[in-house]
Amino acid sequence: MSSRAQRSGFTLIELIAVIVILAILSAVVVPRYFDFSERAKLNSTVASWKVLTRAVNQYVIDNGGIPPNVNDALMPPQLNPYLAQADFTKTPAVGGMWDYDEWGGFNGGGAGLRVSVSITQSPSPQSVFLQIDRMVDDGNLSTGNILYLTAYPRYTWRVR
Repeated sequence: MSSRAQRSGFTLIELIAVIVILAILSAVVVPRYFDFSERAKLNSTVASWKVLTRAVNQYVIDNGGIPPNVNDALMPPQLNPYLAQADFTKTPAVGGMWDYDEWGGFNGGGAGLRVSVSITQSPSPQSVFLQIDRMVDDGNLSTGNILYLTAYPRYTWRVR
């Protein structure tokens, strides 16, 4: 029998080489996949937040006043022409629930409106909202238009 006929499989060295190559490839690809997935959640939340704040602003421009506050996760009926109900009741990609309300001001700010994400899980994902704040505001959850309110707890975007 020839030596070629006796060799019908892979050697241990060849199998180890293939496993090492696959491990290296997965070490490069998997973190990038999760990074893209996390980035998509952030972008989706920012986009939804912008849609909601623009709807409230458009209402204020058209009507010269603000819609009244309602319970958490309920959209004021006056916003119906400006916003699909599904946009407001859809869970944010980062979790929690949307809320709209008037506020009396905090951190030196005057009265105005806010669209918030009320956090239902514990502990709150502060690092996620800090990334969102870096994307669209000043990168500080204590200042600017995106703020973390410890009393509620919620992350809020000042509309006006």
